[in-house]
Amino acid sequence: VLCSAATLVHAISDHQCIVPWLRMNSPRQIPSRVVPWFNRWFMLKTKGELILVVLTIVGGYTACRGTSGRACLMYLQGTLFASCHLVLAPDIGRYIRKIVDNRMDTRGALRLFLRRQTFRILVVDIPAFFCFFEAFRHTTSAAPYYTFMVG
Repeated sequence: VLCSAATLVHAISDHQCIVPWLRMNSPRQIPSRVVPWFNRWFMLKTKGELILVVLTIVGGYTACRGTSGRACLMYLQGTLFASCHLVLAPDIGRYIRKIVDNRMDTRGALRLFLRRQTFRILVVDIPAFFCFFEAFRHTTSAAPYYTFMVG
């Protein structure tokens, strides 16, 4: 749940960092600010996000094997959604490469990046978080009941 939440926060923070650049009055200033950010910070942050996604997938799979019923199903679904985060990563990486390589049309490439990023947040990251949260909630709320039933 924590890794999934951190991945979601990373994706939303990327989105919120880039939107102000599209609102700049002078399009000539965009490449001078965006390209260094993508070259340094974004690439470093992407490595950390990759680690979080892999930990989310491994944690979800491990939790799925340790539970049963609805919690197991929700952990499995969360793991599948988290895996889709990696499936969409190469597509988003192509847009990042366009931003860094093509300094003339940075605004258009940023818009394409934001569309893909928004799509991934809405279709992958948010559902993954809710699946993991629901599985965790279901597991923790059922634990006292099963403890008393076994004893």
